[in-house]
Amino acid sequence: MRFFKTFLFLAALGAAVGLSGGWAGAQAPQFHQEVKVRGAAMAGSTTDAILTFSGPFSVPGVSLAQGTYVFSRPSAGVLQVLSADREQVYTQTFTIQLTRATATDDFEVRFAEPSVVGAPQRVVAWFAPGARVGQELIYYKRQAAGGESH
Repeated sequence: MRFFKTFLFLAALGAAVGLSGGWAGAQAPQFHQEVKVRGAAMAGSTTDAILTFSGPFSVPGVSLAQGTYVFSRPSAGVLQVLSADREQVYTQTFTIQLTRATATDDFEVRFAEPSVVGAPQRVVAWFAPGARVGQELIYYKRQAAGGESH
């Protein structure tokens, strides 16, 4: 009888540990969301675009919520990301030119998976409609490892 009680106790303990480990794994935050982007040229500007993101994303130095943002190119090799009303600058970062095979009629935003579980996808490049040359965003090691936040 003592053997049977010990066996039941160990079986119950093993089941409890196994179940709790399973629940903990299921509750761990896993961020993987396809972010869609819609864009429009800003009236009167050849260097600014209004981009609306369907989910959270990050750019060098900051992670941002879904919403509408202005992507501005104040000079060659520089990108500013601003609020839709242009009142707040979220980041200003360096870029390098990137060429795509063919131009499209829409804005194209390229994403990379986050380096840290739970972080939003990183914008790595973007192209304006009709352009083969776009901007690749430069991430420094700390930022690429998930050091940006806002």
